[in-house]
Amino acid sequence: MNKLVSEGRQNRDTLLDKITKDITGILDDPARIEYANRGIMRTLLRHLDLPDELVEQGQVPFPPQTPAEDAKSTVIRHYMALLTVHEALGQTEFYFRRYPFFGLPVSKTEHLRNVCEMYFDRIAQFRDRVKNITKAIQRAAGQHDPRFGQLIKALDKAFDWELRQRNAAHHKKRFEYDATDQLGLIDLLRSNPELAKVLPNSTTIYRSETRLWVQRVKRRAGELEQVLELVAGYILEMPMFGTESEAAND
Repeated sequence: MNKLVSEGRQNRDTLLDKITKDITGILDDPARIEYANRGIMRTLLRHLDLPDELVEQGQVPFPPQTPAEDAKSTVIRHYMALLTVHEALGQTEFYFRRYPFFGLPVSKTEHLRNVCEMYFDRIAQFRDRVKNITKAIQRAAGQHDPRFGQLIKALDKAFDWELRQRNAAHHKKRFEYDATDQLGLIDLLRSNPELAKVLPNSTTIYRSETRLWVQRVKRRAGELEQVLELVAGYILEMPMFGTESEAAND
């Protein structure tokens, strides 16, 4: 990804500032305030057995948008989804750090395997959401941009191992490697009291492995921060996010 790397977070900060201004701008539109309020109430009351007339009263059509407004909101929605999955990727660090199943029928082997597969899923979701937002940008612009294909190819190359493990876990078999094999064998043999005396300490192995996975998560999430910055830069190039559109709104 070297040719596509974008350092820092200036683009992200600028874009999020513009998005915040757009969101707060609905305060000038009573119809959109009403739509938002009714939506909040429907969410809060969703599981209550309400009379049909109250349900009907809660149905407020979304105020009509121009094609430009619709395209802009779509791009914003896709970028926020990208930020969300990146945050979820970073959170896998804490799943690796904690084994919360003492006394429960979830072994360290299964916990490690489950969190590894969660990590692989987050990488694949990030890649797919980058593809979604680049498609949305191109639709809004009405033209193809070859940089986006290059970005997807760079992600596929840089995260080839994670993506292959994710696809294998989804379509072939659960993720396994030396540590999960070793931990699984220890769990199996520990039922024999004599063998239990000479077996390696599974907790020590588990902690050593999870420290390595935490380092991997931090490193890979850091690399994907550069993609967030790069994509934010692509969005800021769009006229609807530029200074001209700001001037028109002022």
